[in-house]
Amino acid sequence: MRRTLGLQNGDTVLIEINDEAIRIRPARSALRRIQDRLRAFAPSEGLVSEELIAERRAEASSD
Repeated sequence: MRRTLGLQNGDTVLIEINDEAIRIRPARSALRRIQDRLRAFAPSEGLVSEELIAERRAEASSD
């Protein structure tokens, strides 16, 4: 199973139970899936964190 899933000793796995089935998958695959879904919302250039910091600084200077 480890070889098939590409797991190394100590890797984190997710275990899901659906009805009468158990699904085991590497946590990194779930993370990759989430990143792929959220990529559509990310700006094409720059970092969201930089935009947030700039907005907060602008708000602070206007107070």
